[in-house]
Amino acid sequence: MANKTRGREAGLLKSFSRYISYGMPILDVISNIAKIYPEYDAELKFIHESIRKGDTMYNAMLEKRNSFHIPAIYLTGIGEETSDLDKTLLKASELVLQKNKPKKMEELLFYHSLGTLLEAGLPCLRSIRILQETSRQLKAFPYANNIKKIGDYLEGGSTLSEAIEKSGKYFPREVALKIGIAEMCGRTGEESLNISGDIQREYFMTK
Repeated sequence: MANKTRGREAGLLKSFSRYISYGMPILDVISNIAKIYPEYDAELKFIHESIRKGDTMYNAMLEKRNSFHIPAIYLTGIGEETSDLDKTLLKASELVLQKNKPKKMEELLFYHSLGTLLEAGLPCLRSIRILQETSRQLKAFPYANNIKKIGDYLEGGSTLSEAIEKSGKYFPREVALKIGIAEMCGRTGEESLNISGDIQREYFMTK
């Protein structure tokens, strides 16, 4: 039996993404993938049973967090919120291969997830609160308090770009300016995805 490695986890997530995109029901996807990745059999059985009982895949993976890397769990939750699970799992399959730069990974996940939520039509404040709660539950990054500040500023009447600029050191002014320009054009979600892509290219792709 193969060991659990980042490469095997990436393959597992990519298989999930592909079979979901084929239209296969999620419980059938899990049952079939368990045959391909037997080293994840216990985790997949737990996820299958949790979903069968009405829970989410995100919550089940959170319970088994020692078996999955942060991007996998984080983006599973975002995919379930937006009904784009195949797309978010495909992105997760790329990101679990990255071992270093946890702060930059958190930035990447924040902007990619924010863009995904906004492009799916979720209101900005609702999107921020989802990301705040996800970061808090994972307990892996120091971002949750800063994300809460963004939400609080939004509730106080700030635009997203203003809230980002006010919220602290994790959000550079350059990014706030980019978001501000996108807000003028009604393309905030798209720009958030572009920012996450810029971070991935600069910090995580081999040159």
